[in-house]
Amino acid sequence: MGLPFEYSSRVFDSQNSPLRQLENITWSDDTQQSLILLDDYLRFQDLDDHRFMRRLVTFRDHPGGNSFGLHRGTGRGFRHSVNMYSETSRFCPMPGRDGNGAAMRVASVAFALPMDESVIIKINNVNRTTHDMPNSLHSAEAVVRTVWAVRQGKNGMNALESVVDHLPDGQVRQVLTNLASTSDWKSEIVKDNPAFGPGHGYSLRSPLSAIYIALTCSSIEDAISTALALGDDTDSTASIAAAIATGIHPIENLGRELLNFRGCQELLIWDNDKGPEGVDYLINLEKSLFEIA
Repeated sequence: MGLPFEYSSRVFDSQNSPLRQLENITWSDDTQQSLILLDDYLRFQDLDDHRFMRRLVTFRDHPGGNSFGLHRGTGRGFRHSVNMYSETSRFCPMPGRDGNGAAMRVASVAFALPMDESVIIKINNVNRTTHDMPNSLHSAEAVVRTVWAVRQGKNGMNALESVVDHLPDGQVRQVLTNLASTSDWKSEIVKDNPAFGPGHGYSLRSPLSAIYIALTCSSIEDAISTALALGDDTDSTASIAAAIATGIHPIENLGRELLNFRGCQELLIWDNDKGPEGVDYLINLEKSLFEIA
């Protein structure tokens, strides 16, 4: 839902939810990576780093007229990692790429995962396939732990404090600690470098903003709208915020028209025990969404 606003100067009517003004809500790299990871877990009841990367290579190579599937906006570091794995079968993250992709791909999947410390290790292993910077891994872990906190009935600053208590030492833990006691969260988020806004696609921006937004919003729609208003990497910020907020606010309260998107019925065939039959299901779904023969 955030994709039409990504890195644009589009202005929406502040008196109404921007979601009511969206057209052609569609598949993004967030959608693709999240569903690949979820399908992998549902199918095998486990997370495997090599299996995940092989699936990404398969998506890269499917015939859609685009070298990385039909979604737009895949990061340069992500493309580098997938290309290198295709050539070498080794994990080769682009050095120094401190992006938010690790956090956005695990946000919704965290609801399906057991709340166990061994899962954090497996998530980190999966995310090391494309990220080598500590902040990227720590922000992804913070998102997962926030989902787990709301699953346990915690919310607001109580949830945030619970997350901080379990995070490794570093910048992500420090920023979230400061957010728990500030009235100006946007200034706190950008304090290390004001040149990048709170919605920017780096590990210390989009994921941490999304965590704070989700824990303080009044509804799922409010979380998405607030994330969009930050600008920059709106699809990632909104996807993380919405995933966490869904653990706090009933999804039944979300306007049904917002779930009337292409592919909705196909995704609803999934159940709680396994993904759809056939490993090509998601590729075929993506192709159908974009009307590729």
